[in-house]
Amino acid sequence: MHLWDVSVEDEIVEKAKNTISSIISENLAIVETSIHVYDDYLWILTEKDRVKEFIDNEKNQDKDIF
Repeated sequence: MHLWDVSVEDEIVEKAKNTISSIISENLAIVETSIHVYDDYLWILTEKDRVKEFIDNEKNQDKDIF
């Protein structure tokens, strides 16, 4: 009913550590790839500012005309 001590150098522990390290490495590689999935669309984040600037410029041009 009690657990026994297992050495860190035990073969099963080493295999488990290697498996976990492999899984983590694969997942980190996927994360690295997925970070750049939407890079082509980053310009959309600044479009609101560009539209506001355009509208402000149009208002100023209208004032200059009148």
